[in-house]
Amino acid sequence: MFVSAHSRKLKRRVFGQKIFRCQRNQRERALWKQSYRSERGCWLLSWFLFGACFALHLTRIASATHSRKLEVQNLVISAWFPANVSTYGGQIDHVIDLIFMIVAIWFVLAQGTIIYFAIRYRRKPGVKAQYVQGDNLKQGAWILVPALLVLVCDLSIDAAGGRAWETVKGSLPPPDMAIQVTGKQFAWLFTYPAADGRFDTGKNLTENSLHVPVGRVVHVVLQSDDVIHDFFVPELRLKQDIVPGRKITAWFEVTKAGTYEIACSQLCGPAHFGMKAQLVAESPADYQAWLKSERSAADKKTANLTIATPTNG
Repeated sequence: MFVSAHSRKLKRRVFGQKIFRCQRNQRERALWKQSYRSERGCWLLSWFLFGACFALHLTRIASATHSRKLEVQNLVISAWFPANVSTYGGQIDHVIDLIFMIVAIWFVLAQGTIIYFAIRYRRKPGVKAQYVQGDNLKQGAWILVPALLVLVCDLSIDAAGGRAWETVKGSLPPPDMAIQVTGKQFAWLFTYPAADGRFDTGKNLTENSLHVPVGRVVHVVLQSDDVIHDFFVPELRLKQDIVPGRKITAWFEVTKAGTYEIACSQLCGPAHFGMKAQLVAESPADYQAWLKSERSAADKKTANLTIATPTNG
């Protein structure tokens, strides 16, 4: 009787342990399924976004093919940008295109490799998984070779970016003209020097739009009256933060006449969205005619104010 009772207790204990292991396995399986669904969702989302961008790019290529204007420029990401009208904009577009192509190629290769390995080495009945230590050269090559390729790609991006940075920010070319640009909530003010090229004579010309001649190197001296602003002209590929208390000089040379939008791309307050102005690029002759007309109008306005002001005595 004692043996029978002990045997029943032992059986109940063993049965309870089996139930516990079964429940634990079920919890682990549920957690694994949840993790798998989450990872699969992220993976599918990344592929969906890439596919959508790629489809839009193919649509653009197809449209260019239909209109018989398929060129190399239509195959790169910069084809989606506003038309470049500055002398250094091509270098900036080249850096962006290079980054985009390298990332796109690596994305396809990485995801393709993951898909291939997931199918080729999936779990199969009767096939045990192998423990790979990666302690020999053949196995280490799977890490060393991609790392070397990534390094080469990174150095190529650094080289292209370094050249563009040196052109835009490094050594500024001698200016043909200089203009002071003042940002304040929520407007742009553009101050042109007096006829002698100086800004401290009291005969400066201040406008709400920026007029420049085509084919001339223009230096803009950027300053802020209140908060941080950002001088942004997409067609020039020019974007420069303006910090209160500092004067920051940027430059550009417009290659095509036209009217382009100047925006503040730094959130600067509730009316930030309306902080816009116009950049008017025109021929040197048209620019000189505009400047002469504006100076004449400003001189007449000053003379009228002088006459209208009463004198003492």
